[in-house]
Amino acid sequence: MTAPSMNPLLTTGLDPHRGTTALSVNLNKVALLRNTRTLGIPSVTRAATIALEAGAQGITVHPRPDERHIRAADVHELAALMTEVASDAQLRADLGERGRRRAAEFSWARSARSHIEAYTLAALGGHG
Repeated sequence: MTAPSMNPLLTTGLDPHRGTTALSVNLNKVALLRNTRTLGIPSVTRAATIALEAGAQGITVHPRPDERHIRAADVHELAALMTEVASDAQLRADLGERGRRRAAEFSWARSARSHIEAYTLAALGGHG
């Protein structure tokens, strides 16, 4: 039995607001990982939502007839998500705001402190 016809989501690849190449996040590895597990996690649709919150302009998938990575159902769910985001200005604004709030939680100083703590713990043989 062959997989139903799957059309990957298409984009111009350009950010219409900046006139530059847009970021499109490839979800094949998320799907591959999900397919190796019986619980169905991580969610490809949730990963797409996180990518959009982080500022991605698109989602990339490469469907295969054997559905090793992306499955037909994923394509349909992602198409519904992208259609919803494209047609809802408030949702786009909310995704952007959530992404900016999340990004504000990170800094170079915080990253440096975390690395120092990890290296210190490793140097002490895992005993703090």
